[in-house]
Amino acid sequence: MNKKKILISISIVFIIMISIIIYMRSQSIYAKSENGEWKAYYRREFLDPKATWSGYLYYTGQDTDIEVATTFIVNGKRLVDDGLFFSKGSKYSPSFLEKLAFGGNPKKVFNFAVFGIEKKASDNCELLIKYKVDEDIYEEKLVFK
Repeated sequence: MNKKKILISISIVFIIMISIIIYMRSQSIYAKSENGEWKAYYRREFLDPKATWSGYLYYTGQDTDIEVATTFIVNGKRLVDDGLFFSKGSKYSPSFLEKLAFGGNPKKVFNFAVFGIEKKASDNCELLIKYKVDEDIYEEKLVFK
């Protein structure tokens, strides 16, 4: 009897977690670089009662000393253009469920946009990334889906 209750409890928790992850992914758009080092998510802040939308750039590459400048473009308009390189990642740390839903355990997380407006994949959203490693500058273009 106890084994059955434990199994049912674990199953319920698992179903709830999967449901939350599916909901979180449905409330976001994402982009990924070809080399897999960069992942960007523009998503609803789930615990914010104002329903703010934020953009997070996850870096999963090998370099630890990296500086980043981002430009967020929606339908050809530059909504956020941060031309300055910054090396300090966001104080934001993804929760366990966010790591499951949005791509693992990043080395650094950068915030590139905070709006009160939802963006959809049909809005043609792009994120231009310039990053500096050992004084060499590289560029990536991520297209949101």
